[in-house]
Order: sequence, then C-alpha cells, then structure tokens
Amino acid sequence: MNENAVNTNGVSVLNGDTLENVSYVMIYNPLIYNENAEVDYSLRKTGDLYGQTLTYDGRAGELDEDFTASTISQKEFDKLLEGLEANPSGRADNFITPYTVGAVRDFYSGFNERTLNKFTCVYVGEHCNIWTCDNSITEAAAAECASEFDEKIYGLDTSTFGPGRFADNGGKVNILFYDMHSPGLCGFFCGLDIFATGEVTQAQVAEYKLNLDHAIININSALFSGEGKKEVYATIAHEYQHEICRTEAFYYDKSPYMNTWINEAMSGYAEDLVYPGIKRDGGYVSYCYNGSDQFRVGQSLYNFENADDPYIGAYGIVYLYSKYLAAKGGTDVFTNIHKYWRDSYSATVTVSEAIYNSVSEDYINEVNTLITYPDSVKAQFNSEYDEWMSKATLDFHLGVLTKEAGEPDDIDDVKMEYLVYGYGTETSIEGGGRIIIATSNGTYKIPADADKGLVYVGLDKNYNIVTAPVVAE
Repeated sequence: MNENAVNTNGVSVLNGDTLENVSYVMIYNPLIYNENAEVDYSLRKTGDLYGQTLTYDGRAGELDEDFTASTISQKEFDKLLEGLEANPSGRADNFITPYTVGAVRDFYSGFNERTLNKFTCVYVGEHCNIWTCDNSITEAAAAECASEFDEKIYGLDTSTFGPGRFADNGGKVNILFYDMHSPGLCGFFCGLDIFATGEVTQAQVAEYKLNLDHAIININSALFSGEGKKEVYATIAHEYQHEICRTEAFYYDKSPYMNTWINEAMSGYAEDLVYPGIKRDGGYVSYCYNGSDQFRVGQSLYNFENADDPYIGAYGIVYLYSKYLAAKGGTDVFTNIHKYWRDSYSATVTVSEAIYNSVSEDYINEVNTLITYPDSVKAQFNSEYDEWMSKATLDFHLGVLTKEAGEPDDIDDVKMEYLVYGYGTETSIEGGGRIIIATSNGTYKIPADADKGLVYVGLDKNYNIVTAPVVAE
C-alpha cells in the first residue's frame, strides 16, 4: 500500500472504538485459514452490523458480461488422493518416453469417473505425445498442438516453474484428447497421474485407477477448433504448471503438496505468461472476482472453494493475486517459490515460508511497515512467516482498492461497487478474507460483540484509503 494514500491530516482517525469521516470500512481477518483443517479456527465475527451500515446489492443483480467457463480445481482432484501414500523407498523416475505414431495403450481418463480407455498415439513431438481414444483429433491438428506445446508452453512453463517430474530421464507429457461432453470445460490434470512404478502397490493402482509412469494432461477435443484453440492451449499451459507443482512432493520422502490456492494462482499466471491478456479477456477479474458472493462476504484468499458459485470467484481472486505478487515481489517470484520448495527438503514447509523466501527484500520491508500486530494477534500465528504472509495479504486487499504505478493493469477491471458487503447482519470472516461495508452516517462504531483482533481500514466515497490499518483489541 502506498503510504501517501493514507490521510495523515487527522481528518479520519480511530477515536476509541469508532472510525470517523469514512464512507466505507474494510474489515480484514489477519489470521491464516488452513485448507487442510477439518474445522476453520480462523473465523472471526464482525458483530452485529444492523443500523450503521447501508444495505444494498451494489452489483445491481448481475454483471453485464457473458461468461461460460467451466473448471475443475486441483482441490477437487486432491480428494481422489486421500489415503494414497507413495512408498518413499520405491521412489523412481520410470516415466516411459519412446512412442511412435500408431502406438496403442490403455489410459484411465474422464473427470466424473475415471475409466480405462484404449488410446492411439496420433503425433509424437519433442516434449509431448498426442493421443486420442475416439478419433476426435486429426494428425494435422495434433501436429499443430504439439508445435504449440514444444515451442511456447514447455519452455516458458519450465523456465518459470521448473521441470516436471518426468523430465529427469527425457520423458514427455502425454496429452489425451477426447470429447468430454462438457461445454466450456477445456481440460484438466489429475494428481493420480504422477506416480511411478515401485511407489505404489498393484492394489493401489486398481483402487485409485492410476496411470503409472506417464505425465498426463486431459483435453476436451470438442473445443479444439476456431477461437477455442487458444483457450485449449492456455489450458494446457495451466495444467502443465499443475503437473510441475505436484512434482514438488516427490523431492523429499514426505514433502507436502502446495496449497490449492497458490497452485491455482500460479496456473492462472502461467496462462497469462504464455498467452498475455487471455485471463483478462476471459473476465477473470471483471466477472469472477467482481461477481463472487463468496469473497464479498469474507471468504479467505487461501480458501479455494467454489461451491455453488457460478462466478467461480476463487479463480478470479487467486489470478489477480498472482499478478499482484509478481508486480510487488518480483517477476521471478514463482521461479523462486518452486525452487525453494524443492530445495527445502522439509516435511513442514509452508506456502507462507516459501513466498517470504522468494520475494524481494524491498517488498518484505514494505509489508512489514504496513501494520504492527499486537501480541494477542501474533500469538495466533504458527510462525513469523505466517505473520508476514498475513500482512502481505492485507497489502494485496488494500492494493486492489487503488491501483498504483507498477501494479498490474488487471486491477483496472475491479469494480468496487460490486464488492461491498451490502447486508446489515453479522458475518464471519475467514482468516485472510475481508469485507467492505458502507457506513450509514460517515462513522463506524465497532460493535461490542465483534471478535477481537480484526483489522479496520477507513475509505472515502471513492474507496481511497484514508486511515492507516488498525487492530481492535
């Protein structure tokens, strides 16, 4: 956040438990939401908002934009991995490389239900093999796709995020084309398709329907035509980053997978990296971020959940975060995150630790001067990395309010009037989430029943920041 954006003339200040001369207030929960916890202990209540906030739907019902994207997040596929643990002593890189056009083999495929289907190799590229099980892609189309992968996607994804697991012995990505009978869904990567022979038992292969020794990306051939081709190519760049990210867990006996939100953030960044502007053209800020009810009412940046959200808001916010992080922390931040994860050799490495050790020193210092948390808040972080990450997430939420020089152009697509909470009832904010409320009379008195430790920031009628962030104890 630009310190010059904060009013230092005493016009808007916290007077006891009241923010005065403010049109809006952003309320931020500084705790860290844990996607792997069965219970969300980070939830904090705002207290009763009745009577002092304007209640309205700033989105005027719906957004004036056509949006038809259908997606499957890695979080959904992670559920398929539950209970599957690889045998560390069997770690190997038995990824099969040599195939020729016309080769036939069985692969598990499908996103609703994995079934075994017979695929034929249609084209062999430098870094990929193209397959089909229903003759839905021609050799000429397969050659075009292989060229796009070999000449654009593979190099940029690899140089930015690192090599995929299969690459150690010259392996290739196997791209399976078939009609998924799902309009709008371009494709997916499944975490079950990353294990090598010797790491799992034959019983596990049958139970989990594993494709051993092959790195695989599934693509919906029904969309591979006309303007749809660019979306398919961007999807391949997106899914290939997922494959690279899942590789991290095999660099150490018990390395964890990265959290879904940062994994999806990097995959969104990969699309825009290889095909500049495609996420912006696709409305991932102007529609997904602006339109999501989930983040409007306090869902965490760290919670990649899209249940019953037609706006798939989680994709929008993590994509915007990825662009913001690259602008603030350095364009090599994602290269550094992947490298740190691989080099840490730790079963306890966390996303906040990896990000902290991957950004520029200037950004670390900028974030640290944004706010000082009281001891009561500090005590609730698992590490100093989490405390810094909390401040960095606040910096992101504030940065979205008013675009500064050097920050991503995507911020221009944010429509703050769509993001106002708009209800007069109490809500619970997840750790890393925020709400923005409109004051009814220019002041905001923190309710007596509000949970302690929330951060408050006053805004003027144009959503400019007019008070420094403060914590109410």
